Amino acid sequence: MIIRGINDNEFTFTLNFVKLSKVCEQTGYIYTEKPKLTSLPINLGIDYHIWQKSILISDIKQVIKWFESLILNNMTQEIILINDKQLQFELLENNTSYKKIRITHDSSIPVPGLGGYSLSPGLKYEDVFKKLSIESEMNTSELQRIVDELTNELNDSNRVVWKE
Repeated sequence: MIIRGINDNEFTFTLNFVKLSKVCEQTGYIYTEKPKLTSLPINLGIDYHIWQKSILISDIKQVIKWFESLILNNMTQEIILINDKQLQFELLENNTSYKKIRITHDSSIPVPGLGGYSLSPGLKYEDVFKKLSIESEMNTSELQRIVDELTNELNDSNRVVWKE
């Protein structure tokens, strides 16, 4: 899914397939039954900044519900935080003809359990860990497109591919 911003920038939110044969090859684990997935690989991006991460399926469902509530004008939350609070969706304006939202990815927020890091000589913390945002105005059809695309990506990505 791609969301176009007000300033000709874009936000990318793309779920990836889980190929079980690759997981088995990399980990050596042999599955005896279809695993129940709790997270999926994702490519996140704002303009030319791309992050490859893992995202909880419950977080994806929360984003879908949030966009559905925008369509129905049933806003219960103006801000949702997902992906270890590094990804934020915020409603800035709630007009009948359009919704203005801000999507922020803040890689400077520490993720529990990932431990320390080291930077190459000459790099500064601010150069690597950034807070980037995009603002977008969307009408109902654009919001529906996002819900449909996210739902389809979730359904496709959540399907485990057993053999190549």
